[in-house]
Amino acid sequence: MTSRYGIHTIELFHRLSRKWFDRVFDKLKESKSGKFYSDETYRSDTGMEKYISTAFSTRGVVIYLYRQKRSKNKTGKNLACFIRFRLNPLSLVNGHYQPKGVFQAEKSQLNTLDKCMKDLLREMCLSVTFEKLTLSRIDCCLDLFPDSQEWVEEALRVMRRSKVMKAYTESRFPEDDPRHKAKNKHSWRIYCKTTTITVYDKTFQLMEEELIEDYDAPMLRIEVSRASAKFKRGLDDEIKGSNKKILHTVMEESEDTIRKYLNSLHADAVHVKYEECIRQIGTVKGKK
Repeated sequence: MTSRYGIHTIELFHRLSRKWFDRVFDKLKESKSGKFYSDETYRSDTGMEKYISTAFSTRGVVIYLYRQKRSKNKTGKNLACFIRFRLNPLSLVNGHYQPKGVFQAEKSQLNTLDKCMKDLLREMCLSVTFEKLTLSRIDCCLDLFPDSQEWVEEALRVMRRSKVMKAYTESRFPEDDPRHKAKNKHSWRIYCKTTTITVYDKTFQLMEEELIEDYDAPMLRIEVSRASAKFKRGLDDEIKGSNKKILHTVMEESEDTIRKYLNSLHADAVHVKYEECIRQIGTVKGKK
């Protein structure tokens, strides 16, 4: 069975003055590419509004803008506006969306990512560099490419039968979701305050989101998503001061997290068939 390891998604955060925020807001709103709309599902206790721009979605980037509603109460606290970037770094580097691809946080790729982000920020009229943005989330993953779809389904059954690790809680799609049975069948997720581990049928997910039209090949993705409170803990100040160094370091460390998780499943497996499935998953070495 072949495999691949790398970074799937990252999120970046940046605060802006109202003047600069309005400039970026207007630029994205007037863009003829993608969509720009208010997120009506967003709720805030501090009077913030959320907007979404897909102007750069063909390059794997979605932009979220947050601003405080204007108030006649001049004594109210004035919160800073901010912007979030959710991006697939491999897609941005290659210039087109690659939903199955993963990014290798090595020197040449990181330098290219830096340059591509610089170009994108310039297009948005945003005067800031990639290194000045704040990394808020990093999703790393181990992709497995078995010989059959049956193996993927069996592996997911193993996950659902396994013991949830200490401090983690299982998360399932709620029954009010019309597709909850299919989604729960093809994915499994556990989470704690700073880390989320998701195992899912990547091919099913892409078809569900209409990113591919027809079934092409079986693929199981084991993904670990970490918030900044987790991945920055214990890092040297020199590493914390560089987004490129953070990405490289976290990519290395997250593979160990996935391995420990798989080993814990192997220890809890109680049926021969399940033990064999876990053994196959746990002994695959992600290629860097």
